[in-house]
Amino acid sequence: MDIEKKTPMRSAPQSSVGRVTVSLLFFLALLVVIVDLDLFFGTVNAFRIGVGIITSFLIIQAVFNLLTMIFSWNDPHTLADRSFPATFSAPKTSFTALIPVRDEAAVIKQTLKAIDRIEYPDQLKEIIVICRADDKETIAHAIHGCKWLHSEKLQILVSHKDIPNKPASLNLGRRYASGDVIVVFDAEDEPNKDIYSVVNSVFVQENVDVVQAGVQLMNFRSTWYAVLSCLEYYFWFKSSLHAFSHHGVVPLGGNTVFLKKMWLEKIGGWDETKLTEDADIGIRLSAAGAKIRVVYDERHATREEVPPTLSAFVKQRSRWNQGFYQIFLAGEWMGLSGVWRKFLTVYLLLVPLLQLLWFLYIPLMIFLLFTGQVPVLLALFSFIPAYVLVLQVTIFVLGLYDFARAYHLHLPFWYPLKLAFVFFPYQLILAWSSLRGILRLILSHNGWEKTEHFNFHRSAIV
Repeated sequence: MDIEKKTPMRSAPQSSVGRVTVSLLFFLALLVVIVDLDLFFGTVNAFRIGVGIITSFLIIQAVFNLLTMIFSWNDPHTLADRSFPATFSAPKTSFTALIPVRDEAAVIKQTLKAIDRIEYPDQLKEIIVICRADDKETIAHAIHGCKWLHSEKLQILVSHKDIPNKPASLNLGRRYASGDVIVVFDAEDEPNKDIYSVVNSVFVQENVDVVQAGVQLMNFRSTWYAVLSCLEYYFWFKSSLHAFSHHGVVPLGGNTVFLKKMWLEKIGGWDETKLTEDADIGIRLSAAGAKIRVVYDERHATREEVPPTLSAFVKQRSRWNQGFYQIFLAGEWMGLSGVWRKFLTVYLLLVPLLQLLWFLYIPLMIFLLFTGQVPVLLALFSFIPAYVLVLQVTIFVLGLYDFARAYHLHLPFWYPLKLAFVFFPYQLILAWSSLRGILRLILSHNGWEKTEHFNFHRSAIV
């Protein structure tokens, strides 16, 4: 029996991201040819040619990034089309929730309670917590938390062997999973109580193999960098990820991702050598032909927290960046069909390098401004990326208001000003995280740097 849902279905709009990007490339190439008269009215040399090429490249990247950020707002029907189905189907899919944990005594009881609260037939849901034997405090809190649970299908797997990272924990858990679909939750996650019902509807009605639902960081006032981190998630899951998935490129998130067990078995599970096992498995599933659906609405987004300290934030981003570099070097993305899909995947994997390039480019612009080492036209041209960056700050400010409205959060009147003030220091942190990821890769430091959690997203935000 179907349950009616208010959101109507509409046909998917055509994406303009690819066409606009290609048009921009052509326009910039034409511009360089037209005004090239000795490279913008000056003597040609390697330095000026380099400035022109880097500037053109950064303009294209910045505009492309802006287009993906506003993809879901370009058409009034986009968000409705990429939301959950118009009707909720009767429960059919069985779910196994895998929760890999390590040093999570502070949050595991609340997370177990939140997952158990998901409203779905008990016989169709299962919870598996994966622990290491030496993590006695987390095990004790998990066992203590079990008394709150109604689920009869709960396992706490305790491995006496070394579990080096999250993908190794997930592979251990999937061997014991009995559900048709495996869903990954992180140790601090707060999923929506209807998430299984709506995802079941996607599987039943659309015959897909993988569903990526929304995730949102919530504690935007806890640290100076938290507001931008929260907005990155907001733009990514509400817009940018949909832009990429429209072209068949889906780097899956680390949690609230639902995967048919048969497909996990088909591709051999998660790659335990990758530090971003989520993006890696998304690329491998895409290359293998799995049908992946990305859905989003604020009501059903899983809530998480921003890392509590700057050190933890840098370590988390360094791990992500290093993992992207690992995936790029492994080359499995070459199995994707189509040149455009390969290009977009490489772009996503190398975004950390672009963040580093942006940081290095800023001193170059200042140098050009004060030294006059290049012709005036070329100097002015080199400042276009900075103007686009200012436009990005403006979009972040607008996104902040939308984020607060969508999640019913109190937004202090001075917070947009704070966002603008911390935007460039935040880029410095991202650049350092990118460089740190490169250094770790070169030095073969592949250990998993754990992120601490303190339930900030569950406490009052105001």
